[in-house]
Amino acid sequence: MSITVLKGVSSYLDDTINKPTKSPTEQLPKTPWNSLNLSKDEWKTRNAWTKILLTFNTRNPVGLGINMNRTAVDVWKTYKSGYETASDMMRQNAEQEL
Repeated sequence: MSITVLKGVSSYLDDTINKPTKSPTEQLPKTPWNSLNLSKDEWKTRNAWTKILLTFNTRNPVGLGINMNRTAVDVWKTYKSGYETASDMMRQNAEQEL
């Protein structure tokens, strides 16, 4: 997650920045990455950029069952769920070995 903090996109993964429901009637100036007041286009671009960070830092996202057609927060939840499942399996295997 440190790369996401460094790049300023962690709020797209922890669900702090939600997808805007409608576009504003006037054009907003370009907003900072951590802004909560985004246009739909800005949110869409930044959400895609966040997903790119995840996929570039994963060897085989498709093999892990990661569906990239969802929002970045949904993709991140899939990563975390897979990690928790793998951790549970590893813990069970370790217990059997002992």
